[in-house]
Amino acid sequence: MTARRTRRPGEAGRAEFVVLALVALGFGAVFLWALVLHPADDRPRSTTASTATTTVDPAVPVTVPPPRRYRVVQGVNLREKPASNSALLTTIPEGTTILVECRITGGSVTAPEGQSDQWVKTTFTDQTGFVSVVYVNAGDELLDATKVAVCPSAG
Repeated sequence: MTARRTRRPGEAGRAEFVVLALVALGFGAVFLWALVLHPADDRPRSTTASTATTTVDPAVPVTVPPPRRYRVVQGVNLREKPASNSALLTTIPEGTTILVECRITGGSVTAPEGQSDQWVKTTFTDQTGFVSVVYVNAGDELLDATKVAVCPSAG
């Protein structure tokens, strides 16, 4: 006669748990393999750099973030173009809140607040021009195209 072994509590489900865990891992691995190697869009994948260009459909409107308000950190010159040697339109007093339409790369400006070649387009006292971002209190938001649009041109 063979002795019958009694199971301890919790021992009965351990083997089943291990089997189910291995099956789940197997399905997960197959899912990831299918997702990575066989994407749903059926476009060929390449490990080399793409030379394709992106075209914009003129019928689809481009989403541009709305103008945002920022404060100038000191009296700052509003220039005709994004360069410190451009014609001076007016001076914006320290602490004034300006409405920034967009940003553009222009002449480099160095000041105690920092150095940058980025400028923002704004209108002050009915004059539209450019202010160096060095004098605008906006942190990194001015470099984020989802927060501040990129100007199409300096004009």
